[in-house]
Amino acid sequence: MSNAEAMKKILETLKEKLGSDWEVLLPPQGIRGLSLNGLKERHKAVFDAVATDDSIPTGHDKPFGVREFPDWKTLSDQLEAELTKRKEPFHQVPW
Repeated sequence: MSNAEAMKKILETLKEKLGSDWEVLLPPQGIRGLSLNGLKERHKAVFDAVATDDSIPTGHDKPFGVREFPDWKTLSDQLEAELTKRKEPFHQVPW
């Protein structure tokens, strides 16, 4: 299983079990405590979750509910702010 697939599985489990409690995804220091690779993987997972949900036609269940739960956008904004702070290029999540 690739890192991206593992992250998707983690996000699915969180959505099912924890709702919008993102704290479990982060080290005790928060987003700033993530390694660059950890930060990029989490950002990619959010990016992929948005793309997946957006590919599902309106009226059908969205597997991640990224537009239903505002914490997804909050997490995305925090990840992108940290990537910017570290001067790491990235593609913005298309909200």
